[in-house]
Amino acid sequence: MEITLNTLLNTCIIVPYDNDTIDSLTKICNIYIDRHDDVDDLSNLSICLFSKKWNEEFHKELESIYLESYETEIKLPKCTLKAFATYIINGILDNHEDDGIYALSVMNCMMLLNGHLNDTPYPDVFMTHMNTFQNYFKENCELDEENIEKIFSTVFPSFKEGNDELEDISTEDLTEVNRNLRSLLRDAWYYRTLQYVHKERKQAKETTNLYNWVFHTIYHVIENMPWLFINNNVRHLIMEITSDTKEKDEFLLVKEIIELIDIDTDNIILDSPHQSSILLRLLKHDSALEGVNFNKTTLSIKQFATYLYFELLLEKAMN
Repeated sequence: MEITLNTLLNTCIIVPYDNDTIDSLTKICNIYIDRHDDVDDLSNLSICLFSKKWNEEFHKELESIYLESYETEIKLPKCTLKAFATYIINGILDNHEDDGIYALSVMNCMMLLNGHLNDTPYPDVFMTHMNTFQNYFKENCELDEENIEKIFSTVFPSFKEGNDELEDISTEDLTEVNRNLRSLLRDAWYYRTLQYVHKERKQAKETTNLYNWVFHTIYHVIENMPWLFINNNVRHLIMEITSDTKEKDEFLLVKEIIELIDIDTDNIILDSPHQSSILLRLLKHDSALEGVNFNKTTLSIKQFATYLYFELLLEKAMN
């Protein structure tokens, strides 16, 4: 999204910076973007912005880059940090506008705003990028990045990648075959997944810990996807998983939900969740999140299921 640092800063300071200073500050932000242009740095900065818990290193680094660039010191008011962070996050997302994983990382961090979305800083900026992820997801569901050999080997286990059996088929016919096979695989996978969910849900009615059941059900669904974007109907799947739960209209604090989840089982592997996977990091007792205030963050079981789904999807994509 095309946005200027001056526009952002003018919402949080009384006396505007002059044009030369704005140009200098824009330059140091672009240097910061070049140095921190990866998903984890993007996620860490997003968590700072949405939780309003600023990392002093971010503040110091901006001032340090200014000193390096202009050989003079500058003191940036703390009230301007949300403008700088938003400009930088927007810049990183613009650099990776064709890679929806970056937008998904920021979207996952927005869980911190759940229940008080009116506190979203510069909402127009972030809603634009959320739409970017939705479009990316939709396109990949339709076009799928998996190549034809992988599709064939999924359907026909005896087929080996690198084999010359496909050489006599025209590119046009291969594209059609690929499209049809993906469609069949998607329908079969979705049917099998719903059968699994319905079977497990009958057992869930007998348990008092439905948050734990939802966690294990969604983990199983993501883990058993034959390719990343096979599910083009996330909303319907989440509804199927949570529709009969008596807790569907209740809200719990995130810390209360975390206490209900048991990940100490053989079938759950969460080695080192990525920075934007906040729920997964909390489940792993990540000490870096201890200073982040979750007191206002509540989730319904449906919201928990949705955030969890996309966190696990991100983990699958990154790994």
